[in-house]
Amino acid sequence: MSNISLFGDSENYVSFATGQLIFEQGQSGKFMFVIKEGAVEMQIKGKAISTLGVGESFGEVSLIIDSPRSATAIAKTDCKLVMIDQKYFDFLVQNTPDFANNIMQIVTHRLLKADERA
Repeated sequence: MSNISLFGDSENYVSFATGQLIFEQGQSGKFMFVIKEGAVEMQIKGKAISTLGVGESFGEVSLIIDSPRSATAIAKTDCKLVMIDQKYFDFLVQNTPDFANNIMQIVTHRLLKADERA
């Protein structure tokens, strides 16, 4: 499941060095991210739950339901991440059906994986 087709050519990205904290579980979330280059490790309560790569997104739940971050994100390698704020997220959901469908699939897939772990 990848959003890179929409954002792969974007020059609007932020860089994170290996090991750098992107956001922490419990923090307020104002952005979601799409990985343009590199890899990001997702952790819950300090335990690694997944590693995401190029084209994958994370942080979208905080934009969907305006909730604190449910996980911590750490740069596993040097990475470039496209940041998407609430306004742009809403625009994409309303005007790009493939994006909205992709986000629903991602969130559902992660929810099912969380149920398996529990």
